[in-house]
Amino acid sequence: MRKILSPSYYHLSIHFRTCLFYLTIYTEDDEIHRDDLIWKWIAKDFITHTNLESGLFEVGRGYFSELVNSGMIQPCIDFKGVVTRFCLHDMVLGLICSLSSEENFVTILNHTQGYCIS
Repeated sequence: MRKILSPSYYHLSIHFRTCLFYLTIYTEDDEIHRDDLIWKWIAKDFITHTNLESGLFEVGRGYFSELVNSGMIQPCIDFKGVVTRFCLHDMVLGLICSLSSEENFVTILNHTQGYCIS
């Protein structure tokens, strides 16, 4: 599976990879609120200002959209047919946990209980 998923990862720029690695703090069943995640990326200084016309949050939205478009993050549609949350496929989570550990970004000690070292 790694051979199938890796091209999606390796086609991302370094900024997107850092944001993707941060997703290792979530478990397989977690639903991710986009805006909360973007604010966490901003707090960790993962978002870079590329255009003085737009704010960091707007740039973060672009990062998030890129990760969704690459297939790394999946939209979760609610009962009204509206996308309000997102999640990670277990195989994508396994890939980014492995790559994150290889890159010394985050090492997961016990993902089922949410322990990690960053």
